Amino acid sequence: MKRSVLLLISLAALSIIIGAGSFFVYRWSRNDERYTVIRIAQCGPSLYKIPHYIAREKALYRKQNIKIKEITLKSDREALALLEKGQADIALVSPASLIMKRASNLKEGPEAVAFASLDRGATYHLVSMENKPLGDINSLKDKIIIAGPPDSEETVFIEQALRDKGLKPYEDMTLITNIPEDIKIGALKSGTGNYLLIDDKNLPEALSRGLFRVKSLKAGFPAFVCVAVKDFIKQNPEALQGFTNALYMAQIWAGYHTPGETAAALNKTREVEGSSLPGLVESCYRNESLAASPVLEKKDMEALIKMLDRSREIPMPVKASELISSDFASTALSTVKYVPEDKQERTGLKRLKFW
Repeated sequence: MKRSVLLLISLAALSIIIGAGSFFVYRWSRNDERYTVIRIAQCGPSLYKIPHYIAREKALYRKQNIKIKEITLKSDREALALLEKGQADIALVSPASLIMKRASNLKEGPEAVAFASLDRGATYHLVSMENKPLGDINSLKDKIIIAGPPDSEETVFIEQALRDKGLKPYEDMTLITNIPEDIKIGALKSGTGNYLLIDDKNLPEALSRGLFRVKSLKAGFPAFVCVAVKDFIKQNPEALQGFTNALYMAQIWAGYHTPGETAAALNKTREVEGSSLPGLVESCYRNESLAASPVLEKKDMEALIKMLDRSREIPMPVKASELISSDFASTALSTVKYVPEDKQERTGLKRLKFW
């Protein structure tokens, strides 16, 4: 008798557990249906993508009913190719890559446009073996500068900076553009060239290896933009708006927090980790690399198109207006009202909240 009662109680308890489990699985699956999955293609990590990392780590995408699936590739070219094939929805790429793709696209295909900006522009540094600040770019005449590949943004940028001062790249000075990234510092230290052009992320290593920063130059265009093809934009306006809103909220979040707080928020991300992280984030704040909004200015794109055209990196100039879709960023700017929870004034019941 006792065994039968015990068996009945066990079966009842098991039924309750199974029922509760089924209920929560059902609720979870139903809840999951509320989210739109967006596939993001990108090439490697960068601190200029801080808004994207914050939006992900602080669940700001989820607040906009969006789940992201990230696809990491070897180049911007591959990321843009995935967009065209419909195997990715958004690509985080340099605007130069988008311009070169459009300018060299001889056959008709899905047209990709930038709809949001992640940053205000990279800061490049000239480093040298000697601790002698470079006051005037004209001092680079007859010098040798180790730069990036010919079609890289850093090389296109330094070429334009030299032209703006009346200098002729490759004539008035030598630009070396074929040294692999991982041996550039060693090449300079071994006596190859007078200066090395690097970006923020490589500056700490350069300084730790005995080089000196002698000049810093700010780019006038973003390092990264968010790109989607027009067909996806037309078919998924709500998802794109939610994605842009989340980025804007992340940019607001960064504005409310100190470099130390931002570094702590990013400390667990797989892209930007290590002892150099706080210094790199501090550098982004100091150089005003973090954008206040996702709005992409037409003039910035026009300036970059001009640079690429003068550097002969594109066969023909393209129109900036054809590369930008500004509706989502403008809407986010006018509709998103956001204050991070930890920065809100705690009144009434909020004072009692501990979770």
